[in-house]
Amino acid sequence: MNLRRRKNKSTDSFEEWMEEVKDIQEVRKHGDQAFLEQDFETAIHCYSQFIDSRRTVYPSVSARRSLCYLFCNQPDRALYDGMIAQEVFPDWPTAFYLQSVALYIQIKYDHLILLIL
Repeated sequence: MNLRRRKNKSTDSFEEWMEEVKDIQEVRKHGDQAFLEQDFETAIHCYSQFIDSRRTVYPSVSARRSLCYLFCNQPDRALYDGMIAQEVFPDWPTAFYLQSVALYIQIKYDHLILLIL
């Protein structure tokens, strides 16, 4: 009888896990939809929920959030996400591109600050 309870418990755990996976995939899809609608703040929130809930790094989601950060004029955060994506795929051109755009914006901003001072 104990074995049966354990089996049901692990089945429940698996089913609960599958439900969580479905829920978090919906969050990512909601982020994708927000991105398409150019609601970048909502997309960042959704992608952050997805990233924070997973143990595995998904470079495509980090890249999407990086791009959203660029559109929201947050190049430091965009750079960080680009670097995270590159850690997983060291030769991924998208990760390099996102990092280079973020650095360009940061340098441009720093020059603007120097001109103002």
